[in-house]
Amino acid sequence: MNGDALVKKTTKIMFGDAGISGTAQYMSQLVWVLFLKVFDYKEEEWELEGDYAPVIPAPFRFRDWADPRNEDGSKDYSNRITGDKLINFVNNTLFPYLRGIEVEYGGKKILFSSEDSKAKIIRSFMAESQNYMKDGVRLRQLINEIADVDFDVASQKHDFNEFYERLLKELQNGGKATGEFYTPRALTQFIVDHVNPQIGEKIADFACGTGGFLADAVSHIQKQAKSVDDALTIQDSIYGIEWKQLPYMLCVTNMYLHNIDDPNIVHGDGLAKDVLDLADDDLFDCIIMNPPFGGEFNKADLKNFPDEISSSESADLFVARIIYCLKKNGRCGLVLPDGLLFNTDQSKTNLKRLLMTECNLHTIIRLPGSVFAPYTGINTNLLFFEKTGKTKEVWFYRMDMPEGRKHFNKTHPISRDDLDIIDKWWNNRREIKDEKEDPSMAETWKAKRFTFDEIERMEFNLDLCGFPEDEEIVLVPEETISSVSKSMDAVFSDIKNLISAIQNSLKTGDSIGCNNSMLHSCFKLSEIVTDLPNKIRKSILQYAMQGKLVEQIDSDESVDLLCERIQERKNTLIKEGIIRKEKPLAEIDEDDIPFEIPNTWKWVRLRDVCTKIVDGDHNPPAGVGHKTEWLMLSAQNINNNRIVDIENARYLSKEVYDKEHLRTRVQKGDIFFTIVGTLGRSCVFDEDINVTFQRSVSVISTEIYNKYLKYVLDSPYIQQYMVVNATGTAQKGFYLKQVENLIIPLPPLEEQVRIVEKLESILTAVEGNSERI
Repeated sequence: MNGDALVKKTTKIMFGDAGISGTAQYMSQLVWVLFLKVFDYKEEEWELEGDYAPVIPAPFRFRDWADPRNEDGSKDYSNRITGDKLINFVNNTLFPYLRGIEVEYGGKKILFSSEDSKAKIIRSFMAESQNYMKDGVRLRQLINEIADVDFDVASQKHDFNEFYERLLKELQNGGKATGEFYTPRALTQFIVDHVNPQIGEKIADFACGTGGFLADAVSHIQKQAKSVDDALTIQDSIYGIEWKQLPYMLCVTNMYLHNIDDPNIVHGDGLAKDVLDLADDDLFDCIIMNPPFGGEFNKADLKNFPDEISSSESADLFVARIIYCLKKNGRCGLVLPDGLLFNTDQSKTNLKRLLMTECNLHTIIRLPGSVFAPYTGINTNLLFFEKTGKTKEVWFYRMDMPEGRKHFNKTHPISRDDLDIIDKWWNNRREIKDEKEDPSMAETWKAKRFTFDEIERMEFNLDLCGFPEDEEIVLVPEETISSVSKSMDAVFSDIKNLISAIQNSLKTGDSIGCNNSMLHSCFKLSEIVTDLPNKIRKSILQYAMQGKLVEQIDSDESVDLLCERIQERKNTLIKEGIIRKEKPLAEIDEDDIPFEIPNTWKWVRLRDVCTKIVDGDHNPPAGVGHKTEWLMLSAQNINNNRIVDIENARYLSKEVYDKEHLRTRVQKGDIFFTIVGTLGRSCVFDEDINVTFQRSVSVISTEIYNKYLKYVLDSPYIQQYMVVNATGTAQKGFYLKQVENLIIPLPPLEEQVRIVEKLESILTAVEGNSERI
C-alpha cells in the first residue's frame, strides 16, 4: 500500500470513531501508535547488533501486544487482542506503565523505572499522549495498518516515509496558530545544501517543529560517512528544541526514522537561555531553521536578550539567539519574514546592525508569496550568514515564479528543481537588471550587490530586492491585523518621540535632531488607517474561500449531491429549450488549483454551477426611450453591489428592445459582473426595473447561493486572476469563455449560507455601510 493510500485508510478508520472529533485528536492518536511501532523496529535492529536489552520489556513492546509473532517470526493474527480487551489494556495498563506509573500485570506490580535516556524519552512522550479512540475494533484496524508495514522491505519503508511526510503536512493543515506552518522540503534541502554541514559539526534548530531541517541535515552528512567512527559521530551531531507537544513527538519519531538512535530533541522553549550567559555546549557550527513568526512566545524570555535588541516579534529574538549561539566560523541559513528586513523600529535596526557587524550576512533571497500557500501569505526570505567577521557586502536575489507557473500550491508545491536557477547564480554571482518595456520607468533589479556602507547609510533597510511579479500578497486575518497593528505602533512611537523632542527643545533651546516630521508621520498614519478596511476585507474574503471562516458540519448535504442536482436542473432546461446544450469544459488540472480547501468542498468551473453566463450587446442601439422602460447598463453602472449613476444611463424603448433582439432579460437574483474596462465589479440584481446591458458586463444566473458566488467573484484570488489574464491594449477585457472557465471553490449549500452570514456580519463592522455587502 502506498503512502497516499495509507493516509486515506487510516483517516477513514479514525474519523469513524466517536472519540476522534478533529484533526488534533486524529494526529495525536496516530502519532503514539507510529512512535511505538518505529521504536520497536529500531529496538529489533539494535538487538541484532550485540548485547542489547530492549528498553521497553515484554509484554509492552509493540511486537507483543500490537503485532504478535509466531516462533518462526511470522505474524500471529490469532493473538491480536481487539475490542474492549484492547481498549482496557491500552488505557489502563500500557499507557500508565509507559508513563512510569506502577501497574499490576500478571499478578505482579511492575514499574517502568529505567534511567536509560531512551526510557526517559518514552516516558516523556507517553505522558503527552492519549488514546482518544473508544471503539476497540477500529483501534485494532488502525494498529493493523501500521503494524503491517514491513520496514525490512525497501518499497514498504519508502511508502511509510511518504506516509510520514504526508502526516507532517497534515499537522500544518490542522494548525490554527499564526506563524505555525510546514517548511516545504525544497527549502529545507536548499538551505542545508548551501550551509553544507560536515561530519563532526554540531547542527541545531531552536524551533525544530517536526524535524524537517534536521532530517535533511542528517541525510546530508550521512552521505559523507566513510567509517563506523563517522556514523557514531553523526549520532551526536543533532540538536533540536520544540515548544509544542505534537510537533515535538513527530520530530522524535522522525529522528528515529533517520537512524538517530538517541535523539537530542528537547521539549521546551527555544528562547529560554540568556544569550549573554551561554556555555560551550550552547554553541553550534551550523544553525538551520524557520523561526516561528507572528506567534506568541513567553514574554519572560525578553530578559534573556539585551534591551537594545529586545523585540515583540519572536522571529527577531530567534535571530538574536542565532547570532550569539554560532561558533566562530559557524554558518546559518534560515527563513525570515519581511518584518525584520525593512522595518525601521529601533530594536530591529539595532538587531540588523548587530547581525552585520558580528556576522558576514552574504546572501538574501526573496521568495514568491505562494511558496507557503495556502498556510500563509507573509512575504518570506532566505538569509545566509557566517560568524567570520563583519559583513562587507550583501547579495540580494529575487526568485520569480518559474516560467509557465502562476503560483505554487499544495498539489504542485515548490520543488528542489525550481531552485536550480538560484544554485547556478549562487556559484557565479552577477547583478541582473529587470528588463522594462517602458524605458522611462525606474530601474529595478532581480539580483544586486550592496556594500555594508551603503546599507548603513540606508539605516539598515534590507528591503532591497523588489517583489516577485504578479503576486498580490493577502495575509490571513490574524496576520493582517498584527501587521497593521505593528505599523501603527511604529508610527505612534515616531510621533511620541517627536513630541518629546519638541518639548525638550522648548525647555532647553536645543535643536531637534530628528530625520522625520510630524506631518510625515501623520500622513503615514492616515495611509495605514485608510487602507485598513480594504486589507481586512481582502483577508477575510480569502480566508472564507479557503474554508476557514466557518466550521464544516458533517450533516450538511454533500457537495457532490449538490452538483448532481444542478446538472439535473440544467438537463431539464435543455430539454425545455430554455438553454442550449454546450460542450463539456476541460477537467480541472491540479496545477490550476490555487490553494487548499476542506475535504467536504470541491473545485468546479463557474459554468458547471450556472444556467446562464452571457455578455451584453456588442453593438447597442442609440439611447432612446423613457426612464420607465429598458435601462441599459455598462460597467460604470456596477459598483459595490449596487447599480449606480443611473441618472446618466441610457434607456431603450420596448419597441427598440424587441427590434434589436437584445440577448437576454435580467431576472432578480442574477449577478452583474464587469468584464471590460474596470474588471471584476459585481452586484446581485434585486431591483423592480427592466434592465439590459452592454458588452462590458456579463450576467450570471447561478444554481448555488448567489450571495456566496458574489463573494467568490469579489475574492482576491478571482480579482487577481482577472488582472493577470485580461487581454487588450487600449482597454483590458476578460471575456466570456474566460468567465465560464473560472475555477471556484464550492462548499455544501448549507455552508454557503453560513459563510455569507459570517461575512456580512464581519464586513458590515469593517466597512460600516451594509450597501457595501
